[in-house]
Amino acid sequence: MLIPFLYELRSLMDWIWTDTSMNLTNWLKMEDIFANVFLLKCQRRAEEEYPTPRGSRRSSLTKYGLGGVMLFAIILVIWFPLLLFSLGNTVGQTLLPHDCTVELSLGGYEPIFKISAQQGNLRQLPYDSWVRLQAEYKSNAAAQAFLANYDAADVAVVTLNGNSTAIWTVSPPSQEALIAELRRSAVPLRLSWAFSRTVDNTNAEKVVSNERTVQLSDQDVRQSLADMLRGTP
Repeated sequence: MLIPFLYELRSLMDWIWTDTSMNLTNWLKMEDIFANVFLLKCQRRAEEEYPTPRGSRRSSLTKYGLGGVMLFAIILVIWFPLLLFSLGNTVGQTLLPHDCTVELSLGGYEPIFKISAQQGNLRQLPYDSWVRLQAEYKSNAAAQAFLANYDAADVAVVTLNGNSTAIWTVSPPSQEALIAELRRSAVPLRLSWAFSRTVDNTNAEKVVSNERTVQLSDQDVRQSLADMLRGTP
């Protein structure tokens, strides 16, 4: 009876293959009565084999032995699956990226800088560098809480070339509009990055990206960018 539905299956098969005038409902009632009578018979047999005086307290050996084993079994059945799934969510496989792309753009115009790194330009962070990184931010509680979720095997070092790998394909009117906007008011500077990785799980993201935007409000910086885009010193 500890196995779900096994008792019902046995009772149903007995009714199917036994010559009887009872319907299924009455047969199940009979099986239930027979099971209860059998359990009572077992209890009476146990009382005869191991008699216990009435009103006497149960021994500590019985309580801690039988009760402790049952308590441990119940806790194991209830909490072990939860613990297993919890560990499964926190412990994962290390997947270093195989491609890194960085873009720099002004406003809503075409990116003025784009660079990618693959293969030899992406490598695992050495353990001594990881220790130095943790020591660098040991006084920052937020950084320590973030780094505590990772180890050296989860971090990659990306080496980026200083030259853009793409040509700025902006049209002349858009270029003039960007130069005029730089000279006139603050322009948002957006830095975006994307990491590609090979994953076996279809639910995992193959490309992870993010971006950060700052406002170029400094007049001298905007003027220098405008002169650079126009090609004047």
